Amino acid sequence: MPKIEKASRSESSAVAPTDLVECADCGRLMSPRAVRCPHPQCAAFRVLCKVCSRAIPAGDMIGNRPGFTFHRRCIEGKFKIPRNVTCPDCRKALHSLVTLEQLVKRLDHCPSCGSPWPLLEPAKCGDCGLPIYSFQKTVREMRRGYEIGDPIHLFCRPDQESKNAEDQRKTRERTRGIQFATAMSLLGLICGTFGFFGVLFTHLIPLGPIAFILGLLATRMSDRYSESLPAAGWAMAIGILDSLACLGGFLSQ
Repeated sequence: MPKIEKASRSESSAVAPTDLVECADCGRLMSPRAVRCPHPQCAAFRVLCKVCSRAIPAGDMIGNRPGFTFHRRCIEGKFKIPRNVTCPDCRKALHSLVTLEQLVKRLDHCPSCGSPWPLLEPAKCGDCGLPIYSFQKTVREMRRGYEIGDPIHLFCRPDQESKNAEDQRKTRERTRGIQFATAMSLLGLICGTFGFFGVLFTHLIPLGPIAFILGLLATRMSDRYSESLPAAGWAMAIGILDSLACLGGFLSQ
């Protein structure tokens, strides 16, 4: 069902007469918060264009998904076939043969010679549900550096490219943080291993506390990025055992 504006019941948000808008179908004045035109002869729903955010007349609407309806004039440029695109069989330029209505319903054959899929079989936009052709710009949503979901028209999500760039930046920062935490965990394990000999060699006694500190720092960093590092826990445990063993050896002397 197309996107419609829901009316607010709050008395404090009343609209002044000068803020009334014209119905896109009959041209009479109506509230911008009205769900549909109040005049009985019209009663058209107030549907907004995704591109320009203005009401769409019933006969000028392209698309029927909530939040993804368009004026014909707003979407014509998005589905304009380049002049150099031709049918692979008859070699005729498709921009002069194909109409907007044919494109939004999936162009499955050349209008001139009947060649199947002259623009290749289109994908389906994950937002508006309209076909995606090879000449159109698309984008995919990214999470942790990986593309997910179906391809989307760039005009459906004009800000998605900047969101993807921000996701990639955070992913690189997270990867560097986890690598650093892993390195600290391994260094802590090495210190803890040699720290066992602190009972025999006093100059190795500090390695136990160092292993514990490295493991603690690695654990906190991995928690920041919601990542589990068992090596960090082992480094902390070995560091504690080293310290207790050295303390016991010192007291027994």
